[in-house]
Amino acid sequence: MEQPQTFKEFVGNEEIIDHILGYIKNIKAKKSKIEPMLFIGLPGTGKTTLSRIIANELKFKFKEIIGADVKGRYSVPLMIRAIKQPFILSIDEIHSIEKKWMETLYPIFSDKIVFKNSIDGSAIFGSTTEISLLPAPLRSRFVYIFELGNYTIEHIKKIISNRFSLATPALDVISRLCQLNPRQAINIAITAMEIAKYSNENIIDTVHVIKARKILKLNEDGLLDRQVQILQVLKRTKFASRSFLVSFLQINPDYYEILEPYLIKSSLISINSRGRFLTEEGSKYVDNLKT
Repeated sequence: MEQPQTFKEFVGNEEIIDHILGYIKNIKAKKSKIEPMLFIGLPGTGKTTLSRIIANELKFKFKEIIGADVKGRYSVPLMIRAIKQPFILSIDEIHSIEKKWMETLYPIFSDKIVFKNSIDGSAIFGSTTEISLLPAPLRSRFVYIFELGNYTIEHIKKIISNRFSLATPALDVISRLCQLNPRQAINIAITAMEIAKYSNENIIDTVHVIKARKILKLNEDGLLDRQVQILQVLKRTKFASRSFLVSFLQINPDYYEILEPYLIKSSLISINSRGRFLTEEGSKYVDNLKT
């Protein structure tokens, strides 16, 4: 159940992968340095995994830190100077760096003193679920910006079947429940696998997946309890702002940003100048929940 380590093992986002492979082939041929990259996408869409794969392909050291852990003007430079070989430093959730420390990153991208330890090919990568929270000066430091997502049911099935032993009907159910998110699919499969093991069974079947769904608090359509609550509030209020929903439902703002995109993608809610509102399909969905 290891994460993908090579481009061949990485499933989905084929156009982005092809672009990166071509780029890597080019910089290897020209022996030029790799430019900073920023990956955008929901949690579980492969942002950090892809950064690690690029490091593996270049035979660079891979170092990962969380944006919120960047504390102080010299924390990142000191970390870089401690690395004695070409590397890729991946800053996960880079938007979570405090503003006063975020500005200290700007010169690092081109600072040859910081990158003095044989770092000709080294680079800083970033990943974020919230590109809008990145100030333009920092965003502009990234030469390549890729948005990951657009996984299909076939992608999900391939990801799960590569890692788990399961019956075809169980694979179909997981693919339907996971909101087309690889990490969600894997979480469901792991939970179902533990249930199967407890019953001394080696193959995940639909019974195990259904039990896993209940443990993970997913409804029959794969919606989380909190997502259903958002729909129900909008049914009552007609329109609501993001801040109102976060406050009324007492949801962590960062967690809300994970919940909402699938509701929009599924055409259950939409957004206009007045705020969030239920679509006709969303309204019917909530009505059907009551029956």
